[in-house]
Amino acid sequence: MRPSASTLRLDIAQELADLCPATLGEEILLAGSVARGRADAYSDIEQVFYVATLPSCEDRDTWLKHIGAEGILHDKEPLNDHSLWSTFRFRGVWIEAGWQLTSQHDAWLRQIVAGQILEHSLLILAEMTNTARSVRSQGWLAHWQQVLAHYPQILQARLVKDALEPWRFPNILAARWACAAREEPLAITERLVRDVHGILRILFALNRQWEPEWKWIKDVTPLLSLKPESFLERLGPFFQPILPSVVLLAASN
Repeated sequence: MRPSASTLRLDIAQELADLCPATLGEEILLAGSVARGRADAYSDIEQVFYVATLPSCEDRDTWLKHIGAEGILHDKEPLNDHSLWSTFRFRGVWIEAGWQLTSQHDAWLRQIVAGQILEHSLLILAEMTNTARSVRSQGWLAHWQQVLAHYPQILQARLVKDALEPWRFPNILAARWACAAREEPLAITERLVRDVHGILRILFALNRQWEPEWKWIKDVTPLLSLKPESFLERLGPFFQPILPSVVLLAASN
């Protein structure tokens, strides 16, 4: 029997961790679809290398070339969480590898549980950490998951208030009707997607569950005890008209 896509990618991630010197990864976590056991033939591997000092581009490049990685591309600037990323192929699978200071990730999570972070791109670090899988451990993952075991009430209140803030403006519905009347599909789609994200943030906050990247909504919605009836079924058709256009656009490129 052939191994599943998740099992195959987990083995590749473990091999990559085993080949990694400690200076380039003291704690190494696997995130995304492989960590969740939901990978398919299209999935890449998202792997995060935690270190005491961020390695230079040259150090990362030297190691990746030494192990036979192909198509190596290094991001020139860090993301807003201060992590540095490289993309490459290893054993025929695309890898998204990020390097982050252990101390910085620890600081982000402590700010999150203190209710000090509302930005979605940073707040998802909590859910990512909770669903991560270790392929090299110094005990940090277990420690971080313990830190995240309690969802703070102050964060719940702040997130709900923040998500409701745009609806203070009396013309918000009129602006959406105007986009529809002018036949501006991209403009109204952008606004409606933003509205749905706000609803999702409120929903996860009310359930005191860490909000994920929204692409995982089908996986995590069953964990919510408080949710509208047939929530996923009602959410899916909302975006259905968008999908054919996206597919056609991708195919034309």
